[in-house]
Amino acid sequence: MKLSGGYGPVLDHAELERLLYALARSVIIDGRGGREAPAVFIWGPPGVGKSDTVRRVAARLAEESGRRLVEYEGVETHRMVSKEPEKYLVLVDIRASQLEPSDVQGLPRLVEEDGAVYTVWAAPLWARILSLPGIAGILFLDEVNLASPLVQAALYQVILERRVGSLHLSNRVFVVAAGNREQIDNPYARPLAPPLANRFVHVTLECPDPTSWLRWAEANGVHPWIREYIASSAAGGKNPLCGMRAVGESHAFPTPRSWEFASSLLKRCQEAGGCKRIEDDDTVMMIAAAVGNHAANEWKIWAEVMRGLPSPKTLAKNPEKLAEVLSSVRARGESMAAYYILARVAYAALDDPEVYANFLLSLENVIRKARLTTDYFNAIVSLTHPLARDKLEKLRSKNPKLYQQLNALLTRYYTMQPVM
Repeated sequence: MKLSGGYGPVLDHAELERLLYALARSVIIDGRGGREAPAVFIWGPPGVGKSDTVRRVAARLAEESGRRLVEYEGVETHRMVSKEPEKYLVLVDIRASQLEPSDVQGLPRLVEEDGAVYTVWAAPLWARILSLPGIAGILFLDEVNLASPLVQAALYQVILERRVGSLHLSNRVFVVAAGNREQIDNPYARPLAPPLANRFVHVTLECPDPTSWLRWAEANGVHPWIREYIASSAAGGKNPLCGMRAVGESHAFPTPRSWEFASSLLKRCQEAGGCKRIEDDDTVMMIAAAVGNHAANEWKIWAEVMRGLPSPKTLAKNPEKLAEVLSSVRARGESMAAYYILARVAYAALDDPEVYANFLLSLENVIRKARLTTDYFNAIVSLTHPLARDKLEKLRSKNPKLYQQLNALLTRYYTMQPVM
């Protein structure tokens, strides 16, 4: 957590998930969702996982409460949950930027009773569902500060009073909202109206660090070239996951979400017989389409460094050849290229714990032969070892001698003792 900027504490994904879980649990499990229940506003750049984090919390609490998680889809959802609402946790995901005030407060309708005619508000269906007796839910209002001032005003009652017209939200409904910071993340974002802002507690979700994203990316099948590129850039001190939009690029730009799109494009391209090498034009085209031309040019620089080299797994198993390649790069004064190569090789070695362990044990000598500094060793270990910890446990029984040798090396590294 960092205390900086004007949008509340800056959290990573794990910290945000812990916060949302604690607050939502008090509402969904304990039923403490009255007016005193906090509503949370998550600030941050687009595509960093704000909505995904909310979904993970919803799934966790549904399992913990023994309820079935259902995402709101209109009339079908109402039919499903209305008979036994106590069995469901409904996630209502609303894009506030697409709403009219009537989508929040409902529409007036005429009612005649005892000869008198008056109007009552017909509430939107999502509000009717979240007000069912016994229902649990999360109301997620995204893109709130892209909404019009009239829509923001209509949300006042929902956020503070937990009411839509005459309907009161269930005491087991948790409210969370999200938006982009004006002038930082989105030039079209409006300042949040002060009366609405004062109804929330505020936090900021930062761009994920490459190591945590790489862990997620491997578990979720992100294309290995994408993972290798992110690892290579990270070893050189960059975080390509959330690059600034280049001048003139307002559509495609790098975010964790758009790199995931790039992965999907590469897979589809390869299924069609294309994108055979990282430097191929169709590969670069797919990258540019997903993350923008500026990021694609960075990809081209990385790909050019790798052109003509043996495969990273081959280099991981051949320290003499790796030292030769790095010496050639150093002689040309290409310090960033050395980071790129080492990181790609190290990341590829993670697929096999024995290969990775032997690679790290040889890395001191490789770097010494290539006449590189200890900064390279430190960068590779700090990036890849957190990703390898679980896999390396398999070595404890499979190859205890190798495990002990690696453990001794890492102990020296983590206790700030010289390793070279």
